[in-house]
Amino acid sequence: MRAYLASARRVTGVSAVSDYSFTSERHGGDGWALVGDAATFLDPVFSTGVFLGMSAGIRAAKAVDAALRAKSRVHAADFTAYGRTTRRMVGRFRPFVYGYYDPVFTRMFCEKEPIDALRAAVTSVLAGDVEEPALAVRFFNRMTLFLFALARRFERPPEPAPLASTV
Repeated sequence: MRAYLASARRVTGVSAVSDYSFTSERHGGDGWALVGDAATFLDPVFSTGVFLGMSAGIRAAKAVDAALRAKSRVHAADFTAYGRTTRRMVGRFRPFVYGYYDPVFTRMFCEKEPIDALRAAVTSVLAGDVEEPALAVRFFNRMTLFLFALARRFERPPEPAPLASTV
């Protein structure tokens, strides 16, 4: 790449893309429901969107079915549990997706041999175990996030890169 880009020059400033994930405050109302990317979108790094969208669709459909059977109408209150579960599931994924972009988090799993129980718990979440994860998975994931926060606190800032000479 160095040889290929030797004569290249930057034509724009350096910039970064900020977080573009979102979760709706409301996942349903009188006669309507949000599912999939309309309800919540989490960075696509781990391909969680299909899983979250499909599981949300199933839960929303069950809420609609139950409401229609009970009263032939769907009200906002019928989606309370659906919205709460969806936010909880996204909340279990989110710290690991955000951690992916943090060099400290990456080093925890790539530069040193991670503790097997921590690695297994994180892998479990990233594989979709977010609806009703086992107590041990929840415990080790919280431990992982605690260790990550601790490591970030004591992380030294990177040394600045030397400036290239333009002579």
